[in-house]
Amino acid sequence: MASTPWLESSDYVARYQVLDANKVVGSNNLPSALPPQVTDRLASLGLTWADLPLLARHAVLWDAGFVRVNDGSDAMQQVYTPCDADGKTGSTMENIQISKDVFLASEPTATVTDCNGTARQANSNGLNLERVVKCAMNNNTSLNVYSSMWAQDGLGITVAPLLTVGRHEWKSNGKPSFLLFAIHSVPDIYTDETAWGVCPVGHPGSLIIPCRVHTGSDNMCPPAPSSRMNAWLDAIAKTKQLASSSSSSPDASSSSTSSSLSAGAIVGIVLGSLAGLALLLLAFFWIRQRRRRLHASMTTTSMDRSVAGTYSTLPPGHTTSNTTAFGTATSGNVRSQHHQAIQTNSHKLNAFQRDPFLCARRLPYASIQTSRLISRGAYGEVWLGTLDGDVVAVKKILDLKRNDEVELECFADEIRLLATLHHPHIVQFKGFAWNTLQNLCFVVEFMQHGDLSTFLAEHKDDVNWNTKLIMAIGIARALAYLHAQTPKIIHRDLKAKNVLVTDDLHAKVSDFGISRERASDATMTAGVGTVYWTAPEVLNGDRYSELADVYSFGCVLNEMDTHEIPYAHLKGVPPMTVVQRVTTQGLRPEFTAKCPKLVKDLADQCLLADPRSRPTAAQIVNMIEMWKGW
Repeated sequence: MASTPWLESSDYVARYQVLDANKVVGSNNLPSALPPQVTDRLASLGLTWADLPLLARHAVLWDAGFVRVNDGSDAMQQVYTPCDADGKTGSTMENIQISKDVFLASEPTATVTDCNGTARQANSNGLNLERVVKCAMNNNTSLNVYSSMWAQDGLGITVAPLLTVGRHEWKSNGKPSFLLFAIHSVPDIYTDETAWGVCPVGHPGSLIIPCRVHTGSDNMCPPAPSSRMNAWLDAIAKTKQLASSSSSSPDASSSSTSSSLSAGAIVGIVLGSLAGLALLLLAFFWIRQRRRRLHASMTTTSMDRSVAGTYSTLPPGHTTSNTTAFGTATSGNVRSQHHQAIQTNSHKLNAFQRDPFLCARRLPYASIQTSRLISRGAYGEVWLGTLDGDVVAVKKILDLKRNDEVELECFADEIRLLATLHHPHIVQFKGFAWNTLQNLCFVVEFMQHGDLSTFLAEHKDDVNWNTKLIMAIGIARALAYLHAQTPKIIHRDLKAKNVLVTDDLHAKVSDFGISRERASDATMTAGVGTVYWTAPEVLNGDRYSELADVYSFGCVLNEMDTHEIPYAHLKGVPPMTVVQRVTTQGLRPEFTAKCPKLVKDLADQCLLADPRSRPTAAQIVNMIEMWKGW
């Protein structure tokens, strides 16, 4: 395990500050309504929530003792710390974790499990543990967590923790029961907290801080603000003040000086201005002639297609004569104007801007109008909009991620891929635009029925299997098309939520944010989709192929049958427990008794553990066509 300064440290202000300096991306999982203690603190410094970097937002919430509840809402829970002598203010949040020695000394039978150099609670009685903890919170709506109540941290300084309250309640017949709460810090790039009794798989463990139930008479108070957070907020406020003063207009004191200039000075200024104007005119004509020569050379010269990025194969015959520009939309739907690339430190983004194939699909930024937010995910958001009078969907990067170079590169990759796909069962790409790279967005066709998951939930009794099979074969045809490309394209996040429903109830596959071309047999474990739809070989970190999408297709068939997500009957079971059962015990989604046998048999084949035994997408298309006589 890599060494970490945060092994038993609850100083998340210092930690978030280091992560922010290292440009680590934090979670967008923040409350919609801020606690008054936080807004008042910011207001006293002339700051608003929007002035704070993402990780500073997490830090100031922690510093005030507010932690997110794990009940699916964005509610925050107040944490209390031991009161100072005044009995009104608690200690800071910097030292509320108990050490391994204190944990083991809490009772004779306390034990820990070693997980690659970090310790996690194995055996412990909450009645004894609550006597040594350093924090408390009111009884709340957090969900029971079947995990350790205490753990050391192994995350290091490359990933941002997401602090969440979990409930640890034990009830037993004939034995004492207990209730504790614990602050878990699993980053949202991981699936969920690891179950009790095992070590995390595929990633290091994270800090778990036990807290007792706050009674109101236990000498626990709201935490005092830390000096480190005060200093960080002061620095942010000063930066804001400097930015404000530098952007203010200059004063008019120079007017009195100008009025006292001599006649000779005025003549000199006039002559100098005329000379400067002449130079500007010469420069203008020189630049215009140079652009004309450059444009002529670019339309007649073969362009280098070997651009940076995952998708480098471009269709032939595309030149920069079709490049488009920002600004107001032109009449007649004409968009062929020159535009200037924005130089960045990213070779991939620079190549993206200059790619002639992509430039032909660039739209004027002002031609896209958005009206309301449709959906928001971990990295992007989709807006309802219009383009040339047509209703469209517009995808953007989340505000808090727009300055992240890696996120911009991933978004550019999604645009690059979508621009090359043309299939009746893949959402239609209409173009992309930006006025700055941070405002990069792309436009696809809008489907008023929304995604398949929502459609199934809203039509539990009025959609028959004939309609469902029309949708299923559309999805299979889209997969067959993707898998037939060279190199093969793997969607990696196929689920009903990422399938759109057309007006005539056909399906179109969407959301290619983590899709990748498979250029080799190398293991590709980064960025895979939601775990309930993910193939066992991917969950195990093994090599995988396009047949991982076929497994996900089997899960989509399950959604069509049950009108619910896979494993909906296992509510309350932690996702990582489900994952372990999928990979080690052969757990698979359950189908209803009403599911047609042909569909169930096909799904069973798709969900086989050995990917070589699964049918290909093309074979699935043939099967359904044979059933229906299409």
